[in-house]
Amino acid sequence: MKEKLTNIKDKASKTFKKIKEEHAIREAIKNNQLFIVFVLVCVINSTMLRFVTMPTAENYLAIKPII
Repeated sequence: MKEKLTNIKDKASKTFKKIKEEHAIREAIKNNQLFIVFVLVCVINSTMLRFVTMPTAENYLAIKPII
């Protein structure tokens, strides 16, 4: 069992190092700008809809409905 955990840990650390060295996240954002804008606009629209339709202030910033 310990060997499996160490193998998973080693694979994960290698993957994270590879992502960090190759700047994969930066490239993904750079190549998918339209998708990122779409997601941000959808989150903003859903938040605005909640401001208009929810009667109590405690529901405005709840994470569960956003997810």
